[in-house]
Amino acid sequence: MDIKYRQLGPADESQFRELVDIVHAGLENEQFFFKYTDQEYDDMLTRHFVIGAFDAKDRLVGFNVMLLEKEYCEMDGIMLLSEYRGARGIAIKMYEKCIAHATKIGAKKIIAKIHPDNKNIIRSPEKAGFVPIKTERVQPYNTLRTIFELDLKTE
Repeated sequence: MDIKYRQLGPADESQFRELVDIVHAGLENEQFFFKYTDQEYDDMLTRHFVIGAFDAKDRLVGFNVMLLEKEYCEMDGIMLLSEYRGARGIAIKMYEKCIAHATKIGAKKIIAKIHPDNKNIIRSPEKAGFVPIKTERVQPYNTLRTIFELDLKTE
């Protein structure tokens, strides 16, 4: 399977929104992922880092959003079409691309928050080098999330 990866920008907004709608509609639990507001879509595509996975027809099949803060970055959502999940390694590759970008911009840490019952993605952060820290309720939705951290090497 030929998958290409690149950073998403404003020109990708329609594919980005469409992918969120498709995957969100098929979730077994809506608390696994909360849909973005219009402002969040705009911020992600202009101020933060979103890596996209594209198939051979240049169709967006997955993404990973990383919010860029001063000292750390936070993974804010990863989605893949169901037919691209599993042993293909796409989620891990997107994590690796985000880690490389965070390192490049001088971040010291990356945080990922995953619903503990989301079996499709819960193991991916660990495979990418993250360490599970705790499971707690997070705001603003008061939902459970397992918190993972990755300390980045600083030169």
